[in-house]
Amino acid sequence: MAAPRRVEKIQSLIQREISSYLIKEIQNPHIGFVTILRVEMNRDLTVAKVFVSFFGDEKLKNQSYKALRSTEKYVQFLLGRNLTMKNTPLVHFVLSDALEAGDNMSEKLSQLESNPLSKDEM
Repeated sequence: MAAPRRVEKIQSLIQREISSYLIKEIQNPHIGFVTILRVEMNRDLTVAKVFVSFFGDEKLKNQSYKALRSTEKYVQFLLGRNLTMKNTPLVHFVLSDALEAGDNMSEKLSQLESNPLSKDEM
């Protein structure tokens, strides 16, 4: 089992590496605008869950997510080649809707600012 600080460092490193691969190495036109939100590793550092979000409508998001999922083994290969770890973690991309939830919250806050509740509505 790895120390918590070490796990955080490795998660951060893997996030930076995968971001770099998406920009420089993986040239798939079906992968749209993707944001890597975070990486979570299990305790023994054998599995990396990469939480991603896409920009666009649902059809484009699903298409981009499928294309990104098809690159998991290649991303794992690149990590193994570039990181000095005993074992290369399995890479799993996980679709997250955190950005949409944040947008919805911002929208609701803006509505409250423009239409404050009266004392009767509280």
